[in-house]
Amino acid sequence: TGEVETIIESQADPSQFGGVLSRDGEGLVYVDKGRLAYRDLSSDREIELFEDPGVAARLLDLSPDGAELAFAVNDSQDQGQPEPAPWLQGAGRLMIVSTKGGAVRELTRVEGSGGVSGLQWTPDGRYLLYLRHGENGSVLWRVAREGGVPEAVWETDRDLLAISFSPDGSQVAFSFREGPGGGVWVMENLVAALAKGGR
Repeated sequence: TGEVETIIESQADPSQFGGVLSRDGEGLVYVDKGRLAYRDLSSDREIELFEDPGVAARLLDLSPDGAELAFAVNDSQDQGQPEPAPWLQGAGRLMIVSTKGGAVRELTRVEGSGGVSGLQWTPDGRYLLYLRHGENGSVLWRVAREGGVPEAVWETDRDLLAISFSPDGSQVAFSFREGPGGGVWVMENLVAALAKGGR
């Protein structure tokens, strides 16, 4: 209809607020000053999923089946850093929680100073992909939904910021930073290449 409706209002700094809509449009997961919650949009019923001042407001993604949320927590908040970061600035944890609430599971730890900017489920829901930064560009990592040892699967000399799949997984878009600007490019058949174990 073109009408705009405010669902959630927040007084948080934009770096501390973010959200993602479920693929069926029936629910919304959002983080507000470290509080992570799921809201059913038909009933306005809300479930608190997790709370930690280190939750990265720009690193949220719902699994394709809508059952689980992947998110990241900055370890720097444990050390008293005053300003929460919207991405992982260095060391941190990638976590999973059911959208119905319950136990939060640590999927993997991210060590070192590289940081993480992009977080995305593969379209089949088997893996979680994330982007890490290094001195010579960015590396795409994946970790299985059940956890385990992360695997570096692809790398580029560009400074990548985010990743987004087409619904069928045939294309993936990357946004990148370059000099004072940046851009977006699209890659064909990344999922197929990863399934064959290619880098």
